[in-house]
Amino acid sequence: METIINGQLLRYLEGHQLISDSQYGFRRGRLADDLLVYLTHRWAVAIESKGEALAVSLDIAKAFDRVWHRALLSKLPAYGLLEKLCN
Repeated sequence: METIINGQLLRYLEGHQLISDSQYGFRRGRLADDLLVYLTHRWAVAIESKGEALAVSLDIAKAFDRVWHRALLSKLPAYGLLEKLCN
């Protein structure tokens, strides 16, 4: 069930450009190795042009435990998730 919901949400978010193309976590076909190549390239370009590069990494432990689940579930149909899966 979790896999189905995750797939539907990701399809919606990606289809409506609501998720950054440079986000690699929890995305199908995006590996840590791909992220390292991407970041290395961006840093090299910044160094060559004497510019700046910034990387932000978030790892929020237990974040989902603090979410108001009932409110979250009530909003999911607006993002393309079948309503019967939200009950």
